[in-house]
Amino acid sequence: MALTYQQALRREKRRKLKGDTESAEMLTAYEVSRLLRVSYYTLLEWRKNATGPPSIMCSPRTIRYPRPGLRGWLRARVALSDKKDVRRNDGNK
Repeated sequence: MALTYQQALRREKRRKLKGDTESAEMLTAYEVSRLLRVSYYTLLEWRKNATGPPSIMCSPRTIRYPRPGLRGWLRARVALSDKKDVRRNDGNK
């Protein structure tokens, strides 16, 4: 059974209270969508199109996102957007 958004938030809060850092290294789709401020369905679409952060399929219904992989994906996206901004600024001169 998939967690609702509210259930994922409650689970995350319990993990923080317990100091559970090992399981916090693997994030759920709800947690990642909350961190990225995109909808859960946008994240699923990115995964389907292989354009989103790296994920691991633990079982057919369980997908996790490693925190280091998410950080690397974000760094690559920032670097890519910086390059686009540079090109855009060079064209305006």
